[in-house]
Amino acid sequence: MGKKQEEKKKKEEKKKKRKHRLLPFLILVLLLFGLLVLMNYLGLGFGGGKGSGKSKDSNSEKETTISRSSVGNSVSVRVSGSDYYYNDGKVTLKELEGTIQELGDNVVVTITDDGAIQNAMEALTDMIGNNKADYVIQSQ
Repeated sequence: MGKKQEEKKKKEEKKKKRKHRLLPFLILVLLLFGLLVLMNYLGLGFGGGKGSGKSKDSNSEKETTISRSSVGNSVSVRVSGSDYYYNDGKVTLKELEGTIQELGDNVVVTITDDGAIQNAMEALTDMIGNNKADYVIQSQ
């Protein structure tokens, strides 16, 4: 019986050694998983954003061009940074509003987003909505 007990002890020791080998691996896997969850929470990695992949510095000078289309009651506007452009000239939001009001009903504004700042786009779309016009946004 001494041999059987020795064999059982050896087997138990091997099992303990195996457990000790798995423990660092499991800790490493849990740490990596936690790091991935943290990165996802902070918006780092995974490419889950809704951008086009073209990064532009919002502080750099950008152009926005608004040009009137010759067909019907449509206006083309380009927004770059916080500036609005119409007929290849820089205009204010009030000037654009006057142009849209002059055209009357059934106006469609085509907005080209050329690295526009979110506040500029929201101000433009709000103004268009307040004047009961429709708009289409295109990315450049």
